[in-house]
Amino acid sequence: MTLCLERIARGHPDALAGLDGALRQALQRDGRALLEGLVNTAAAAAAAATPPGHKRHAGRARTIETLLGAVTYRRDYVYDPATHTGQCPFDRQLGLVGSYTAPLAKLLTRAAAQTGYATASADMRAYADLTIDARQIHRLVQSLGPRAAAWLQRNTDRAAPPVPCPVMYVEADGTGVPMRPADLAGRTGRQPDGTAKTREVKVGAVFTQQDWDKDTGLPWRDLDSTSYVASLEPVDTFGPRLGQEARRRGIGQADRQVFISDGAAWAAGLARTQFPQALHIVDYYHACEHAHALAKGLDPATAADCAARWRTLLLEADDGVAQLLAQAKAQLPDAPDRLKDAKQELGYFENNGAHMRYATYRREHLFIGSGVIEAACKTVIGQRFKHSGMFWSEPGAAHVLAFRCALASDRFDALWHGLAQALPAAA
Repeated sequence: MTLCLERIARGHPDALAGLDGALRQALQRDGRALLEGLVNTAAAAAAAATPPGHKRHAGRARTIETLLGAVTYRRDYVYDPATHTGQCPFDRQLGLVGSYTAPLAKLLTRAAAQTGYATASADMRAYADLTIDARQIHRLVQSLGPRAAAWLQRNTDRAAPPVPCPVMYVEADGTGVPMRPADLAGRTGRQPDGTAKTREVKVGAVFTQQDWDKDTGLPWRDLDSTSYVASLEPVDTFGPRLGQEARRRGIGQADRQVFISDGAAWAAGLARTQFPQALHIVDYYHACEHAHALAKGLDPATAADCAARWRTLLLEADDGVAQLLAQAKAQLPDAPDRLKDAKQELGYFENNGAHMRYATYRREHLFIGSGVIEAACKTVIGQRFKHSGMFWSEPGAAHVLAFRCALASDRFDALWHGLAQALPAAA
C-alpha cells in the first residue's frame, strides 16, 4: 500500500494497475476524499481581502480531474463590475491546466505523444481507473501544444556534450504525413492527378560518438545521446531550429562536426547555412541506390553486376566517384530515354562527389549512413502519425510533434517542469 501511494505521488500512470479491483477502488475513493478535504481546507484558508470596488461571492463550486479521480471544492469568486470580469484566485494557486491538475495533464500529454487519442484514453482507464474522453485529451494537447513548442524553441534546458566529445553528428530527412484535404489545398503531389495526400515533416537528429569497434573499425553511437527536431514548416524555418538544437547540445564543443543527408538539395543547403564547419557526408546507401539506377540506365542486362562493382568501388577506393563517373561516361547509351535517365544519375554523383569519400570516412571511423534519421522517420513520426485512418490538420500535427519530440529526446520531464512553472502566471 505504501509503495502504491508513493507511486501515485510521483505520477506513475500504472500506480494502481497491479492492485486487486476492490482494493484499488477503495484506495482511490479514500484518497480522493482525503484530497478533496485538503483542497477545500486550503481554499478556505486562502481567502483574501476583497479589492476595492469588487464583489466577492463565496463558495463557488468547481470539479477538477486529478490522479485520484474527480474532486470538487469550493472557493471564492471575485467580480469586478467595472470591467465585467471575474476570477477565482485560488484556482491560480493550484496551477491547474484547464480542469486538470498539472501531474494529470502531464500524464495525458505523455500518453497522447505515444499513441492515438482513443488508445490514450483507454490506457488511462486501464492503468489508473480514470475516465478521460479521447476528445478531452485532444483538446488538452491542442491547448498546450503552442506553449510546448515555444518552450522547446527557447532551449531552456541546456545540455552539454560528453567530455571529451570526439564527434557530434547532425542528420536531416523528410517523411510524408497524411493530412486533411483542407490542409492540402493547392499542393502538388505524387498522386496520378498531381495532387498530394501528405505533407512533408522535416526531421532532424543530433547525436554523439566517442568510440568505435576496435575489431571492425565501425563507429558506435553513444547510448541515449540522440535528440530530435521535427516540423511541418519550410526548410528556412526548420533549418535554424535544427541548428539551435545542435547548439543546445554543445556542437561547438565537439572536436568534429559531421552532417549526414541523402543528398537532397534542401538538405545540402541546410548543411551549408547552418553547419558550415561540419563535414557533409552523403549517405552511402542512397549513393548505392543511385549507382544501381545509373547502371540500369546504361544497360539493364548488366545492371546488377555493374551496381555491385560500383558499390565496392565507392566503399573502398579513395577516388571511387571519379572512377564510377569515368566508367559510366564511357558506356552512355544511344536510346534517348535511357540516356536521359543516365545523365540524371550522373548529375547526382557529379554534384555530390565531394561528399562521398567513403573509404576516407571509414578509415576515420565515421558513420557513412543516415540510419539514425531514417529510423526517426519511422519511429518518432511514422509510429504516431501514420496509423490507418489518420488524417491530420496542420495545427493538430504540429502540437503533437512538440510533445513527441520532447519525449523521444528525453526532454519531456524538463518540458513539463518549464510548463508547470509558467502555469500560475498563465492561469
